[in-house]
Amino acid sequence: MNRKKWTALLVVAVVGVFMALMCVGSFAVNPTDVSVSAQIAPTIQLDMPDTTVDFGGAGLAPGVVYNDSVTATVNSNRAWRLDVTKDQDLTSVSGTIPSAQLTFSSVGDNFVPTVTATDEEFGTNTVVIEGARGSSLQSTITYSLDVTWDIEPDTYTATHTYTATQP
Repeated sequence: MNRKKWTALLVVAVVGVFMALMCVGSFAVNPTDVSVSAQIAPTIQLDMPDTTVDFGGAGLAPGVVYNDSVTATVNSNRAWRLDVTKDQDLTSVSGTIPSAQLTFSSVGDNFVPTVTATDEEFGTNTVVIEGARGSSLQSTITYSLDVTWDIEPDTYTATHTYTATQP
């Protein structure tokens, strides 16, 4: 082949490669937006593995204040509050222990909570503790029972219901 044919062939090859690259480039420049969304549901979970307060068993002596604790663990992706309601005061066939003698205090271990005042009485809907969002937010609720000499010997019971909710 002569020199003119080689030059012409080289020019055609270069132009062909250039045209191919231009076409590939025009196909690659085709932006498309993808919309991404994730709707997170508001969730509050309460776990109370120990649901019995017994102040050490039978035979509580008068003139003594007894204490026992339960633990509440909250998982929440929003601010939360732990409420407690009671079905009645401590009651037996013999009578009732006044609500002022069964009180509680609460403290949070893994977070900075709004702590309920110490020696709070159980009411019909009482705030126990409040906190911010997070997981494994543990609170200790300490019950105190003041057994006075005027309480008739018997077994006294009540049911307390805890609910974790948003404030």
